[in-house]
Formats: sequence, C-alpha cells, structure tokens
Amino acid sequence: MPYAEHHRVVKAREVAKRHYDENKETTAREKLYKKLARHFQKTEQERASGATVRGLAPAPKASTLEKYGIQVFLADPSMFDDTGETNKNTFIQIRSPVLVENWSPQRPTPSASTDVASSLSALREKMSAMTLKDFDVKSKNTVDKCYKTFARNVEKLGCDDLLVCINSGELLKFILNEYPVRNTLKSHLYSYWFLVVQHDLIPGVEDDAKKAIGKEFKRSADKVKVHQVLSTMDERNKVEPYDEILRNAQKDFDALSDEVVLLTVYNELTLRDDFPEVVVFTNSGEGVYYRERNYYDSSTGIIYFNHRNKVNKNEQFEYKFSGETKKLLNRYIAKHKKEWGDKLFTTPPRKILNNIGLSFNKLRHAKVVELYGGENLTYAQLEDYADRMNHSVYTQQIYARGRSGKFVIAPA
Repeated sequence: MPYAEHHRVVKAREVAKRHYDENKETTAREKLYKKLARHFQKTEQERASGATVRGLAPAPKASTLEKYGIQVFLADPSMFDDTGETNKNTFIQIRSPVLVENWSPQRPTPSASTDVASSLSALREKMSAMTLKDFDVKSKNTVDKCYKTFARNVEKLGCDDLLVCINSGELLKFILNEYPVRNTLKSHLYSYWFLVVQHDLIPGVEDDAKKAIGKEFKRSADKVKVHQVLSTMDERNKVEPYDEILRNAQKDFDALSDEVVLLTVYNELTLRDDFPEVVVFTNSGEGVYYRERNYYDSSTGIIYFNHRNKVNKNEQFEYKFSGETKKLLNRYIAKHKKEWGDKLFTTPPRKILNNIGLSFNKLRHAKVVELYGGENLTYAQLEDYADRMNHSVYTQQIYARGRSGKFVIAPA
C-alpha cells in the first residue's frame, strides 16, 4: 500500500475511534431505548391476543435508566424501591418508554492535579524514547496499555503528588481495593509493576514501595495460576476432545453451516479469536491490497495473517489448509455468494460459538486435551502448536493435566 494511502487509512481509523468515543453514550442510550420500545410493543400484542404477558429479561437497573435519561412506566414500580431488592419482580411496561429531555452524557471529571499531569506527561515522554527491546516486549500495545492503565488509576485516585502516592502505598492500596476480580487485579498490578519496578521509570520511588508492589503483583499472579490449575484439574471442568465436539456439531448442523465450517477451520488452525476480520479474495494477485489485513485465497487454500490477537502484533503468518478443508471452505464461500473483500464469516466467530454453548477458550482446551491423547507427540511438535495458539507449552500442560495426568518436560 502506498504511503499516502496508508496514511489516509490510519487517519480514517483515528477519526472513527474519536467519533466512537464521543458518541458511545448516545449510541448506548438509543440502543436501550429501542429495546424497551420493542418490548412494550410486544407486551401490547400479547395483551391484545390474550396471551401471557412476559416481562423483559434481563431487566435494566434503575441506575442504568437514570444514566441514559430514559423513563419507564411499570406495572409494578416497586421493583425500583429503596430496599435494594431491585429487579426481583417482572419488568412489564404499561406505557411506551420516554426519553428525558435535556439529557447529556455523563462525562468523567479529571481529578489529577497539574503536578500529577506533568509527572504523567514526563513519564510518557521517557517511554517514547525507549524501544521495544528496552522494554523487552514484542508489542507496542503492551507498553501503551501499561501506561494507560497506570495513568487511569492515578487519575481515578486523585493524587496531588504522584511520588507521595506511590511511596506512601496509597496508590497500591487503591488498586487492591478497586479491583476485586482476580484476573483484573493482576492486570492492573502488572502495569504498575512494569513501569515502577521492572523499568524504574519514575525517579524517587523508595525500595520499600517497590518491594510492596512486587510482592502484591506476585501474589496476584500466583492466585491466577493456582485457580487455573485447580479449575482445570477439577473433573467437572474437563472438556471433550476436539474431535468429539466436531462430530457432534456435524450431527446437529448442516455441513455448510457457520458452525461446522468454523469448527473445521479451527480444528486445523487453532489460534485465538483471529478470524473475525479475515476477508476473502478469489483472484490471485489481488491480495496485495490486503497486506495489512488477514485474508483467505480461495484459489490456493492459503489463509494469510498479518495480525495476531494475543499480543496485538503485526506478524506475517500463513497456513495452507488440507484439500478437504479447502474444498469445504470454497463450497461455503459459493453457497453464501461471498465476493472479493467480503468477510469469510459474516457473523462474528465468537458469536457463532456462543450460540452453541462454546467459546474459543473451550475449543483451545479441547484441542490440547486431544493432542495430549496421542502418545507420539514430541516436545518440538507441542512447541509448534503452542506457537500457533499463542501460549506456552506449560499452559498446554495445565489444560491437559486434568485429563491425561501427563507432563512433557522441556529439554534442558
């Protein structure tokens, strides 16, 4: 892609993101209002026909309705009383919902002082002068996410002096109290540790503060790992091998359905959720226009990836499907009359799986369980699968431990 065209595309993405950020509250309001209006119309039809009137489920909370400026009229308004027992009764509307006039989106008010803003700006400038090699990471997205997470916590806390907040333990205490969910807490502590401890990017931080941050991050990481191991080893959480999942889908769905085609593709190429943006082109040579996209060449049966989801990185990767899978994909493309540039899967793959009670995590676990069922897989073969699946061989061992009890020891 010529530079000018690339610049135009990047600029368009920035404008689109800014537009989304500025209008997401209004969009969410309109979406909720339409949902409530449709429900009211449905209840009116049920009343007119003498059928049982069914309430909306899940019902929106009173705080959500207030946030978006929507007034509803309920058969039993006590569900929004002050007892805390909200949404226990059926959400049945007796009048059409109303949009409150003079509504405006709630905008968060920045609470950080000028001094803190200057400190964050200096931190950002220092980080900009460093390379990915300096940070010892593979993706710029990792660095950006750490900064944004750290800065957001500082601003939410409302520090007057960044160094004081860190050295006093106030920021650490805030993070520990603010994020009770295990994996979320680990993510926020990692960002804090990454900037303040691992790379020492804020001068003046005392050793005791660094030790406390490192201790809490390690503790949170250990909790996540222990939970992962225990839940996987639990007999109730074991998954079927992948081939069983695929066979069951082939019984329940048409051979050219979204479900069977996606599961067949994923059986050969077990990545993460890397398929939503894959596009199709049918004429050899036109793929040059998609050098920054993920696309499938129906003439060769090769799928090209230029972007991987795990670390949000640009990385060239291609895979040639087997003859049977290529034939299935091309029949699927023909049936759905997909043309050059159309998405391979019109419905997002994540939604296709959710509709049949599956997820990418379950499929990845199932695939690893199936792999460990074989007796002759070498460590090199497992490592190749792990690379394609974007996780470590040791993660594979955790996934499969509950089923086979086997471990593969890495060579020294």
